[in-house]
Amino acid sequence: MEEGLGGCSIGVVPGTADQGLVGDVVRTRSRTVKALFVVGANEGLLPRPQENDGIIDERDLLELKQQGAVLRYGAQELSAYDRLDLYTALSKTTQSLYVSFSYSDGSAELAPAPLVERLKRICPNAVIKTDLESTDELPDCDARALTLLASDLRRYQKDGVCPNRLPALLEYLRGKAETRTLVERMLEESASRFGERSIGEQAALSLYGRSVPMSASRLESFNNCPFQHFVRYGLGAKETLEYTERMVDLGEFFHAALEAFVNAVNEKQLNWKLLSDEMALAVTDEILPSVIAEHNYGILLDNERQKATLFLLVETVRQSALAVTRQLRAGNFEPAATEARFGVGQPFPPIRFALADGREALVGGKIDRIDRARVSGGECLRIIDYKTGGKDFDFSGILQGLTLQLPLYLAAASAGGQVRAGMYYMPVTQPAVSDSEEDIEAAVADAFRLQGLTISNLEVLHASENNMSGASGVLYKVERTGEDAYSGSVCTAGELEALLTLARKKSEETLARMLSGEMTASPAARKKNRPACEYCEYNSVCRFDPATPGCSVRLYKTVKQADFFKLIAGGDADALYE
Repeated sequence: MEEGLGGCSIGVVPGTADQGLVGDVVRTRSRTVKALFVVGANEGLLPRPQENDGIIDERDLLELKQQGAVLRYGAQELSAYDRLDLYTALSKTTQSLYVSFSYSDGSAELAPAPLVERLKRICPNAVIKTDLESTDELPDCDARALTLLASDLRRYQKDGVCPNRLPALLEYLRGKAETRTLVERMLEESASRFGERSIGEQAALSLYGRSVPMSASRLESFNNCPFQHFVRYGLGAKETLEYTERMVDLGEFFHAALEAFVNAVNEKQLNWKLLSDEMALAVTDEILPSVIAEHNYGILLDNERQKATLFLLVETVRQSALAVTRQLRAGNFEPAATEARFGVGQPFPPIRFALADGREALVGGKIDRIDRARVSGGECLRIIDYKTGGKDFDFSGILQGLTLQLPLYLAAASAGGQVRAGMYYMPVTQPAVSDSEEDIEAAVADAFRLQGLTISNLEVLHASENNMSGASGVLYKVERTGEDAYSGSVCTAGELEALLTLARKKSEETLARMLSGEMTASPAARKKNRPACEYCEYNSVCRFDPATPGCSVRLYKTVKQADFFKLIAGGDADALYE
């Protein structure tokens, strides 16, 4: 108990004469205040609903109470106490009481809490305000007319045919002061939200500049949704940063830890072929304290909850470091660079694109890791991009310009004429394992296998894994089928060159569309059952709705490796869209 209480901390803002107190209306019972603001007064939220713990239900509690054993209050008693606390809090104000509630949460209608209706009866002179023109205050005929107008505008946008009653509805509703403003908004909205949108070349020139610095992730962002790119890179809109640990922050932590681990092994001049698991873990434990302290203002050490999360993160880093060690120990590749930057003034030159209007776009970026090995043709290299949770190597994504990073990174890293061995995603994850030591090692090896494409050069494949027999333990979906035969995710040097050429061509097309001013809200998606905008931070800005005419998701099909190389050899990429 003492240890548990010792780990707790309470932060209280010092009280002042003119302080503002923010908290739960049920739990925050202050002294008398001049003004009280109650927000979120919706049904189901205020008072809060009572939840059943799933172990002892109300009937059991009642029976125990009748037998003289009172374990806790029942739902009815707790609800009564919550109502008492609520009314006690409301009675603390001496001058003003403000109560607000929502009509909708964006996906469904919301009802006000019973408290609102009770306050209306108690205070008949209370002022009711709203920022929206509500149809609730209109006569039934007007409300019905607005509903019909919305339906007809949707049909007009979808089919291009004007319903017969639409002109009469517009004339009727525009002629009434109560509905005129709302109708104009509906017309403006229907005219501006749908279809292709562009800011024009001149505005794009002013916005992006004549010399265009670019990154592979920015190209992918545009192809994922031009409007998302416009808001993020054109307008520079950003979410308000909070002192919290987001998924993107976790990815940065893993990247920093693996970079520090690889650099520490190289600085100690340890031989990757001879590096034991024990030594790898010792190096990992040595570099982790500084990585943890420097990450996100030290948030991982902020409280007990974060420290519990940190324990899992540390285990993931240790397993990932072991995977890196075992993969390098299995072959002849060694890390040549980590977090390698390419661009103007960087160790690797940028990828240059000459644009039609005479401008030049310079694409730069950062490669998580570059490995190199010696073969008879000289030095060969491979690039590795760490992905938290893993990511599949997606051929259809390359065709759509959604996964351009790996091919562009490989092109930049091999600008000096090195042999291109392959390009890969390395999952950074915590694999599910059993109690058996052999099973643990096999599960770790399987979970961290490099997912990507390897050139079908026998020396390169041998350098990737010296003793490959059957399925590779290093490369995902690569199998040795004979003395000098391999199958799976391998390709010829010519096919790899064609892939890089396609990525370059797709980048040029993307740049041309971007600099023409295109900014249509048109997200790409591969699965019909998954909203394309599910994780977009800008969906409240574009208000994209697939159910609205003119709002369409660009669905594309999955492409297998063999079909991909046939397609880029002369097929029609438009056939990928459904």
